[in-house]
Amino acid sequence: MILLTFLGLGRYVDIIYRYKDKELTSKYIQEALINFFNIDRVIIYATPEVKEHDNLKNFLRILNEKKINYDIIEIPNVEKEDDLWVLFKKIFESVPENEEIILDITHSFRSLPFLGFLILLFLKEVKNIKINGVYYGAFEMSKKLGYALIIDLSKAIDLANWVYATKNLKKYGKADDFNELVGK
Repeated sequence: MILLTFLGLGRYVDIIYRYKDKELTSKYIQEALINFFNIDRVIIYATPEVKEHDNLKNFLRILNEKKINYDIIEIPNVEKEDDLWVLFKKIFESVPENEEIILDITHSFRSLPFLGFLILLFLKEVKNIKINGVYYGAFEMSKKLGYALIIDLSKAIDLANWVYATKNLKKYGKADDFNELVGK
């Protein structure tokens, strides 16, 4: 399974990451996701600034220690429409067909993980990937809870499926997808 992730320029500190009954103390939610799920490869999307930052260098040390395969894909800071298409192309080309994917949307400029999520929906249809999860490490909750809760946002995929099914029903009178969702 492949973990798709973004890193940012923020100050990463050790914190307890918790998902269900699992916990891990780390500076990186990605390390927790690797430990909690069967991750054998990580694709890191990094802006030019992140590629030179200690956050990436330190995270790569962890991946090397754990003997996890990884790729670093340089992406632009999305500041204009052309950058959006470059981001799309980089993510599209980096994800192999028929893979199982987990997406971490915790770090980086907020627009990048959001756009990554939308591209993932496209990849689901075009490259037949299976999205096994979309996760957010809620670092800000640690002040209240004493740990950073890992929130599973995978139901957003279900919402997208409802949008597609509703469109097919309205536009084509085709209720197959809609009936399948109602039956769940």
